[in-house]
Amino acid sequence: SNLMINEISTFLEDRDPNFEVLYSAVCSILQFPEEKNAIGSCFTNHLVFLKSRKHWPVALNATQLNMLAQASKVPVSLHIGDVMSFTMQNMFSEDKRRSWEEGLPGIRIIGNLPFNVSTPLIIKWLHAISEKQSAWSYGRVPLTLTFQKEVAERMVAPEGSEQRSRLSVMCQNWCEVNHRFTISGKAFIPKPQVDVGVVHFTPRVTPIIDLPFKLVEKVISCVFRYRQKYVTKPASLLFPKDRPELVQHLIERAQIRPDLRPYQLSIYEFAQLCHVYDALCKEIPGLYDMKIEDSLETGIPQGDEEKKQAEERDDQIDFNKL
Repeated sequence: SNLMINEISTFLEDRDPNFEVLYSAVCSILQFPEEKNAIGSCFTNHLVFLKSRKHWPVALNATQLNMLAQASKVPVSLHIGDVMSFTMQNMFSEDKRRSWEEGLPGIRIIGNLPFNVSTPLIIKWLHAISEKQSAWSYGRVPLTLTFQKEVAERMVAPEGSEQRSRLSVMCQNWCEVNHRFTISGKAFIPKPQVDVGVVHFTPRVTPIIDLPFKLVEKVISCVFRYRQKYVTKPASLLFPKDRPELVQHLIERAQIRPDLRPYQLSIYEFAQLCHVYDALCKEIPGLYDMKIEDSLETGIPQGDEEKKQAEERDDQIDFNKL
């Protein structure tokens, strides 16, 4: 989880018997041409991380990475660091930079992510996308990443789906999201007890909810805290306990049916909630800074009720299976 590799990681050497099929699939996902010389043209100055079926690097130190760089047939740049704090702000050459409204820049980010950091990492990168920071200071850089299959399904889940979650709305707001295919867990060493979804993200020119990231994240996280309750229940967490009239005001101004549950709301209805909440925050001093925990009920009975509420919350992943 502490390995960060520049621009493009994980590719297969041409000794692999499945090279032709896999190479075609990679080019399709990355929107690269399929000519054999694409390795020289598309991947120039990008890292091509060589693997063979018989030699799967598990832990790589600086010496080993330098050996990989020297063995590569194309120029590479290697970086070691904590992926959660690593920035790609000035990593790429200036000729790669494109305005946000232009076509996609000549940069792709690919990652076979450890499951235990994949969700916080994509949230971190969505935040960077929203502010056009890190790699996205160069333009709308696409990502192709791996996630636990269930997480991948949540990311693309439409309104009304039982898989619909906080992650669905966050990802779909800032990116066009596509669950490209699923890889059996048997294909990995060591083998996890779950399958893996490969998800492709293309940043939107304009997000559907065009508001500051932290405000959008707060509203969506709050509403999905009780995903099986009518929307008025979790929406009440956005306001002080002694101001219940603000909940009704929010629902009415956003023109949301109060008998809907969070997973039944469209992203456009979430946009309405966020815009009304943003307006209320500007009208009511201190509202934006209020923490969700300040509105949570105290004295919740233990046992079945506590278990039920935990099950209602988003992104419950069993990491013991990984």
